Amino acid sequence: MPDIEHARYELRRVVQTRRTFANWPTLLRGMAGERFGSGADQLDFVTRSGIRMSCPNVPGARLPIYEQFADDSYRLREFLAPLQGRPIQVLDVGAHIGSFSINLATLHPESRIECYEPSPQSVEYLQRNIDQNGLGARIVAHEAALAATAGTALFDDNDGASVHNGLMQADQRLVAGEDAREQRHAREDRACAEHGPARPPHGRSRMHGSRRHLPRLAQRPSASAAPAARTNP
Repeated sequence: MPDIEHARYELRRVVQTRRTFANWPTLLRGMAGERFGSGADQLDFVTRSGIRMSCPNVPGARLPIYEQFADDSYRLREFLAPLQGRPIQVLDVGAHIGSFSINLATLHPESRIECYEPSPQSVEYLQRNIDQNGLGARIVAHEAALAATAGTALFDDNDGASVHNGLMQADQRLVAGEDAREQRHAREDRACAEHGPARPPHGRSRMHGSRRHLPRLAQRPSASAAPAARTNP
């Protein structure tokens, strides 16, 4: 049964790749080659609408691109519908390579987004994707995590701009590897005060890794811009 489910998953990804990305033949060849150690080190996805997303050619880096542009996991069009025509301010915490922020910025032309991502390689791709989509005036990348207090934390960085990066808990790692590093984290309340609402926002936001759902999305009645936040610790 696991083999059948895996085959179904793979077939679905092939169909999604052809439907979602204009350069699907190149992508399928690259991903097939990666399995046998002969694929390109980097993939450059081009959606049917013209969005460009670059990432290392590894599953942990490719996954969020499919979540945003093929699976529509966050249902952004539905969420943004009542906010169209007015400015919104967004904090993307755990921004990875920018799939969420670039999708949102494209769907909502009046949005401004502050991205927080502690992995140096992920930030490199995040900035590259911001630039190649011409969104540098509306999306800002910060190489830092957010926490209740400012300081540093032990960060499990698996390279390859992996979505499996995260904070280490004692000796527990998200995946096997040796790439632990001390990483700076800024205060979340100061980030909200500077870039978002004056008080913590409310609503729902998916938090990868811990799979928790916390109050994070809302509209501040006294503000001219509707704030929003998405966290990915």
